[in-house]
Amino acid sequence: MRKFSYLPLVGLFMAVAASAAHAQTDSRAYGRIGVGGAKVNDETFEAVTLGFGYNLTPHFAVETDANVGMTDKEVDLDGVKLKAKLDYTAGAYALYTFPIGEQFDIFARAGYLWSKTSLPVNRTSIKESADGPAYGLGFRYFPGAGSNGVRLDATHYDFGNDLKGEIYQLSYVRKF
Repeated sequence: MRKFSYLPLVGLFMAVAASAAHAQTDSRAYGRIGVGGAKVNDETFEAVTLGFGYNLTPHFAVETDANVGMTDKEVDLDGVKLKAKLDYTAGAYALYTFPIGEQFDIFARAGYLWSKTSLPVNRTSIKESADGPAYGLGFRYFPGAGSNGVRLDATHYDFGNDLKGEIYQLSYVRKF
């Protein structure tokens, strides 16, 4: 069975979005940093999250984010106990925002996610990479309609081969 690669589509989308962003004069960039959890099947790995985005219009944005694992989890692999580690997840998304007043907004996002985990075995490590479509929901709150806010979101992914899960993030957001 041939696996379809979404990577060329993501690249095309980002190129079109960048050209549209250049044409907008009222668009704003934002960055965020926070903590989260990446759930892979039944295990949840704590992670630090970092993300950047650009509002192309008041309702449409493109963004990227990355999560770097902070903890190891003991997993049972055919009766053998091993410590698994989330090396990273990285995603590129299109985001649609629904403002609720000047301080709150909710959003939906869809894009593509890459992930890498490792299992140390003896003096070596087994690296496992996966990628696929991802989608999620979240909300942002900017007190006083200012530039500093908080964001909470959840993103679901399904890489096939029984590998699926969610990423939950709580972040500080800064509009530039």
